[in-house]
Amino acid sequence: MTGRLARLVPAILRSPRGAAGLLIGAVGLWLVSDAALIHVKAWVGQVLLDRAWSRTLAGEEDVTPWPWADTWPVARLRSDAHGVDLTVLSGATGATLAWGPGWVQGTAEPGWPGLSVIGGHRDTHFRFLEDVVPGERFTLTRVDGIERAYRVTATRVVDQPSALLSSEPGLSSLTLVTCWPFDAVVPGGPQRYLVHLVEDADPVASLPAPVLPAPALPVLAQPVLAPPVLAEPSLAPPAAGTPGDHPEEDTVASVGGVSG
Repeated sequence: MTGRLARLVPAILRSPRGAAGLLIGAVGLWLVSDAALIHVKAWVGQVLLDRAWSRTLAGEEDVTPWPWADTWPVARLRSDAHGVDLTVLSGATGATLAWGPGWVQGTAEPGWPGLSVIGGHRDTHFRFLEDVVPGERFTLTRVDGIERAYRVTATRVVDQPSALLSSEPGLSSLTLVTCWPFDAVVPGGPQRYLVHLVEDADPVASLPAPVLPAPALPVLAQPVLAPPVLAEPSLAPPAAGTPGDHPEEDTVASVGGVSG
């Protein structure tokens, strides 16, 4: 059997069709194994990241999920509609995104005022974005344990080099970014799929406050007031003020641009 195989391989390599078939098979096997490795890393990574996130909520800072990691949890993103609960990492490098969605440094921290950009792979953690529609609600948990509710306002496809992102002043908003199209054979194309969310009103805060009976006030005796002693008014002319000594309070705050 071994000798027959040894004679068959050179014959296949001498044939153009045979050589092409072997090459296609080798490339296919490499692509399948590489894709399988990404999925395994994504699953194992979430288990380790869950532990790091628990330590973060307990008060530890910059908890790396494994000793040689150069990233750490910065938020937790949840979508009940799609059964998704993901740990968001610091940084959006290729090495980080292999383990989970990553916060683009230089944008607002997740859960705080401003625009926060979070990236993820279209074939693993952010695959579900294809099915997200406006009106859906997400929950983001900050590192201090405070939860923020967000509502999807829009989805769109943009060309990566010309994509400009902005948000309204004073609002906390998120933009989730992944590659597009979702079924692309070759990854890393120029187009990106964006899901934009803004912070939603707290449903508890929107409830009417309960009407409580007014407490009974004690009856106080009328105090006896002595006549005030008035100072002699000054007839000297007031000193001339300098224009601009008390400028009007500035009510406009500048908001820096956010790139992502």
